[in-house]
Amino acid sequence: MNEIYRWYGKEEWIPRHELSYVWWTYFVASNYQALPFEGGIADQPTWIWYDFSHYEEMAEFEQLMFEREELQRRLTGRNE
Repeated sequence: MNEIYRWYGKEEWIPRHELSYVWWTYFVASNYQALPFEGGIADQPTWIWYDFSHYEEMAEFEQLMFEREELQRRLTGRNE
């Protein structure tokens, strides 16, 4: 996480609510159907979308870092 921490800066990517990561995992696991609060997408608080979008970016960043390491391993011929 050090690289994403530097990428976003210390204050900007930190979620605003402790439970938002749990809600985000349920949301993703439900194939983006189970929202944390009642109602539809428009009824969700804006801060929850802020947190969710940052979790998506962090997950994507982590996946890209894994792919980068795998590509470097393949290019250098290392089989660890």
